[in-house]
Amino acid sequence: NPNWKENKIVKYRQGSQWYNKKVLKRDNFECQICVLEGNVVKENLRVHHMIPYKTNPHHQIENLITVCQDCHNFIHKNDLVLSKDFWSDN
Repeated sequence: NPNWKENKIVKYRQGSQWYNKKVLKRDNFECQICVLEGNVVKENLRVHHMIPYKTNPHHQIENLITVCQDCHNFIHKNDLVLSKDFWSDN
């Protein structure tokens, strides 16, 4: 399975594998929200569009961030949009 990486399943949107691999590597295969809270989560990772895909249906590395499934669910459940400025300052 091409989505299997070191015992972790990573979900990919069609056509985005190259971008997702670059973002996961850039983010050290860690949830970037959990890292800010002092936790390291390296399983059940997703690559999330900070500006929603429905608004900006393009894969741009600077608009993508690695998050765990729990954070990803929280973002979508609460309809949150992550700020690019926040992530680029940290």
